[in-house]
Amino acid sequence: MEHHKKKSGLERIENYEHKYERKVEKKVMENKNLVIAIGVVFVLVIIIGGYVLFNGEDKVPESSSTVSSLVTTCDDWCANEQLSDWCDFELSADTGRGSCYGFANSPLYTQLGVKKCSVIDCNNRPEVDNTCAEGLGGVWDTPNSNGECDPVNGITRFVVTSTDEPPVAGQVCCVE
Repeated sequence: MEHHKKKSGLERIENYEHKYERKVEKKVMENKNLVIAIGVVFVLVIIIGGYVLFNGEDKVPESSSTVSSLVTTCDDWCANEQLSDWCDFELSADTGRGSCYGFANSPLYTQLGVKKCSVIDCNNRPEVDNTCAEGLGGVWDTPNSNGECDPVNGITRFVVTSTDEPPVAGQVCCVE
């Protein structure tokens, strides 16, 4: 029969400490790997998010298969008399970027097939009335100490910029 040497209390504590240190080292490595994995995922999310944010799609994406979508979009905007979209909104096509008006009126884009819109005249737009009372539906009022419009009958009002001058210096245009 073999005799096992009985370990002293100090040796048992050292052995336990050694086992504990190995467990802690193993946990640290697992946590380190987890932190690295989370970091990689975070970086990927930032990269993908940045790409989507700064290279987002237009209303009509770029590709030759979307020429019919571009034509349809422009036709719809014309039919619905969406002046701002037809005249100003920039779309993409394989041949370049431009508005429906630009695609319809430039000889560079005739191959796209965007037809001119007879109901919208981008060169003769009506002037927008941004006067306080008539155009914006606001009233001239003296602002509070924060430069804001006080509520009236519990209704919040906001300061807006108008094209006309207040009847009394220092007043602002307030709109509900």
